[in-house]
Amino acid sequence: AYMLADEDMWIEIEKEPVANMALSPEESEVLLSARCPEGAFPLFVNGRAGSGKSTILQYLFADLLYYHLSTSMTVAMDPPVYLTASGELLRVARSLVERILRNESAFQERGSAHVVEGKKLILDRAFQEFQPYVLSMIDARTRAEHFDMSRRVDYSRFRKLWLDWYGMDRS
Repeated sequence: AYMLADEDMWIEIEKEPVANMALSPEESEVLLSARCPEGAFPLFVNGRAGSGKSTILQYLFADLLYYHLSTSMTVAMDPPVYLTASGELLRVARSLVERILRNESAFQERGSAHVVEGKKLILDRAFQEFQPYVLSMIDARTRAEHFDMSRRVDYSRFRKLWLDWYGMDRS
């Protein structure tokens, strides 16, 4: 109702080029259930492409991040981490979560819609690409010895190796 009362906010949400952040009734039900303090987790989010899985996850992450940003322990504790497989997915996810924090009615009602302002360093730590994040946990010497990027096998290289080895009849 809060968003509907603010026509500019509603139009901004509807213009979202990547995902429509307005929730369907089913998505709202899942989100309300997951926000329940009793027994909401573990949560398994499943569905076909375009069914709203990422949207639900971004709303849930916004809840976790809001809690972190609004507590006095923010400096002492690491933020929750949102991991993606690529830099582009990371950019999109961060943008959407920040928009949720700025525009979502639950945060507006608490009077903290601008909780993300001035928190760039915390947000940088909260949004990470999986591979660099994991590699950052390994000391530089071990990383150089065992995880040289030239030895990385991504999908296209794996596919080529697979076809070279198993694509031929070896009988």
